[in-house]
Amino acid sequence: MTWYKTGTVAVTPDSNAVIGTGTSFIANARVGDAFRGPDGEWYEVTNIASNTALSIAPAYQGAAVEAGVYSLAPMQGYVKDSADALRAATQVIASGVADMQEQVAAATEAAASAGQSKTVATEQAVIASDAATLSTGNKEAAQLAAQQSATSAQASGSAADRSETARDSIVQSEQAAAASAAAAAESAEQAEAVTVGKAASGANSDITSINGLTTPLSIRQGGNGALVGERISDANAPLNNGRYLTELIWEGSVFPGNDNRNQGFLTMDNYNSSVAVQTWTYLNNSLPRMIRFRLDGTWLAWVNMNPVSALSWGAIGGTLANQTDLQNALSAKLSGSPQQLATAWVNFDGATGTIRSSFGVASVVRTAVGTYRVTFTTPLLNVNYAPVFVSNVAANTNQGNSPYAFNLQLAYVDVVNRLADTLIDRGLCVLQVFGGR
Repeated sequence: MTWYKTGTVAVTPDSNAVIGTGTSFIANARVGDAFRGPDGEWYEVTNIASNTALSIAPAYQGAAVEAGVYSLAPMQGYVKDSADALRAATQVIASGVADMQEQVAAATEAAASAGQSKTVATEQAVIASDAATLSTGNKEAAQLAAQQSATSAQASGSAADRSETARDSIVQSEQAAAASAAAAAESAEQAEAVTVGKAASGANSDITSINGLTTPLSIRQGGNGALVGERISDANAPLNNGRYLTELIWEGSVFPGNDNRNQGFLTMDNYNSSVAVQTWTYLNNSLPRMIRFRLDGTWLAWVNMNPVSALSWGAIGGTLANQTDLQNALSAKLSGSPQQLATAWVNFDGATGTIRSSFGVASVVRTAVGTYRVTFTTPLLNVNYAPVFVSNVAANTNQGNSPYAFNLQLAYVDVVNRLADTLIDRGLCVLQVFGGR
């Protein structure tokens, strides 16, 4: 029997009602049939109220649909129903056979009575003939009586013959009915044998094994799928444990939207309905392997599973002058001082511009009396550094003046010594530049 798919249906989540449009449920469905809803899941038909309304179990689990496609599939339970109907027909036929046997007995008895009537009529004909011979006067009457008796005898004989024919017909009918009953009983036994080992419609609690499958059960059906994994479009939806394939676009993807990098393999492991873990692998090893967890029913963000590469340390041998890689690493550390340390500093003679000691300073040029340009070895990253300039006649003296820095540039800074309104040279000049990187 083909599946019934005419019209459309409207379904609501967590509802047992299915409302059809353009459907004829009464003529094309029955309780126990399988109903495949617009969500692709299977349900059992539990009641058919009209041509446009039926009930299913369990309640509909998918999203609401106003005009969705569906299918009604007959189940193996039809064979069992046919066997029951055939067994009932056999009982009716057997009852008819019993009635026929009674009719045969009655016909046989009628045939016997007709035979006796034939014998009596024949005897009467003989007596009439004798009477005709003995009495000439009664000859005509006797002959007439003889003729009537002969006619009666012939009629009785014909009746007996018809009774025998009827009996034979009834016997043949009885034999045919008995053969039909035997065939019906055999068909009923065969039909019942077909149902042995077959699962009935609805839930079954006594199935211990399934043999002869030629198509692997899908992961959604509790199997492990075929050689190629099942493709999914929503990794956030409830999934059975197993392996799936992901395409360019899928809900919960590592890369949102339509992205070639979303193609790969997804593995699902459920701990319970609220806790699970998914791992995802790209088609090749050009992208890291990702993992995410579902806690309290909420999926967390994807996390890179690739282990951090182990650090490689080279052996230090010989003198420090030979360790160029170590020197470069240390120099790189020194080139960007923390903000709490001086980025550059210099101690110089204000009268000549001669540098006594320095760090990060390439040169000091006395451009005029009490005016100097300090050039940095490495340009500053910006002009938001803090230059501090102090000066005195010599170390350990207390003769104040007004030294200050101005015109800070990335490559240099200008500084001056001023006493009141007069520019002067001082023997001890110190500049410090703070700010770091």
